[in-house]
Amino acid sequence: MRKYLNKSLLYQGDSKIIVFLCVVYLIAFFLNKSIVDDYFNYNIINKLYNLNNYSQGIEFIITGGAILLLTVYLMICYSIIVGLHKRKKWSLFLSGPFSKLDIRKREFTLMIISFLVFLFSYIISVIQNVYLNYEVLYYIGNFGTSFLLDIIRIICISTLIIGCLALLDCFFSNLYFVFGSMIFILAYLFTLLINLEGYITMYTYANRAFNIIIENIQYYLEGYYFYGDYAGNLDRATIILRVQGISAALFVIGIILIIISKGLTKNMFVENMNEGILMKFPKKAFKFMLITFSGLVLAPFLSELINEFYFSYTLNANMLFAVKLLIVIIFSFISSYLLKMRKNGV
Repeated sequence: MRKYLNKSLLYQGDSKIIVFLCVVYLIAFFLNKSIVDDYFNYNIINKLYNLNNYSQGIEFIITGGAILLLTVYLMICYSIIVGLHKRKKWSLFLSGPFSKLDIRKREFTLMIISFLVFLFSYIISVIQNVYLNYEVLYYIGNFGTSFLLDIIRIICISTLIIGCLALLDCFFSNLYFVFGSMIFILAYLFTLLINLEGYITMYTYANRAFNIIIENIQYYLEGYYFYGDYAGNLDRATIILRVQGISAALFVIGIILIIISKGLTKNMFVENMNEGILMKFPKKAFKFMLITFSGLVLAPFLSELINEFYFSYTLNANMLFAVKLLIVIIFSFISSYLLKMRKNGV
């Protein structure tokens, strides 16, 4: 009985999610078809009349907007599959013949199905348009390579997204915290990059390899790869190799995150799900980020004001970074003190 139930995709009382998933699948299919149709209606015709400009480039159908759609689609599917609150569902399942790993395997299996629905909807839309525009594509050539690389990109980016969602889901008791933490982490990284902008710019100009990696990742995500002067006279084989290299890196990172989340599953306890954050390390990490966040936000503005009014723009990059660091430390102490006062009810 246990073995049979553990193989069921939809546990008792949870089959209602299939209706919501089907709605999301249909919306994703029509949006996918719209993106593919737009590509064939406009980009293919543009290529037909500008073959010389596109001879050394690879243009993907899945561009930045489509990747954003894929990300939102997987997040919505994950929300439906996992549920907003884990405590009630986990209490019910764990009181029966199910283990923690059974629940996680079921969620992962449904996420794989959702990903495959998106992938097949993309493939079907492309095949339909290839049939309608076969002669044009045959004249232009090399469409098959772009199509196959697009499939690889979808697989690898989806693996990374699913890995990130699975890892964050191990740390938090409900999806409000999962998505809230994603927004907060992105905001934190953004402020961190602003504060380190000077060093990043200098390092990018000084280190050619770092600059090439950043540019390749940018083109990889945007879907417009190595056109004109950006190509640097690279041949098509080199471009394909770089796309495959980035895809492999994203896929490996995604698999590692999934394996880590599987290992952390045993540390997820129902009795801790009344709290927002389930484990000690994430609690400490987010406490540190929360304390330092205000300083990171204010440091760029205050350091510029100090440089303008007290030093007349004479501070170099190292001194400016030291001022920013001092501002972050000061505001971190203030934030820590205010959090302690709130905790003590003062």
